Amino acid sequence: MIFAKICWAVTLLATCFAALEFVAGTGTATGAPQQAAGAAMALAICVIPYVFTRCVEGMARPDVSPVEIRTIASPAEPSGGATSGKDNASLR
Repeated sequence: MIFAKICWAVTLLATCFAALEFVAGTGTATGAPQQAAGAAMALAICVIPYVFTRCVEGMARPDVSPVEIRTIASPAEPSGGATSGKDNASLR
């Protein structure tokens, strides 16, 4: 899949940029909060494209089927009260 390969190339570039950001951000920082901010920015620059690329790859897999939402409808009771114990047992 061509789009997945493009995503991996962007992820590779983001990883290289994140490494530069980490070195620059932690190297020029004057305190621990600035170092933490530089490291967090580098981590975000690297992780966000990676997660996006993995999602694209996962959606393209042929063994992933669409999600089917099923609901359990409760039977209508003429008394308007709670369901009997037998009905509740079948829902478990």
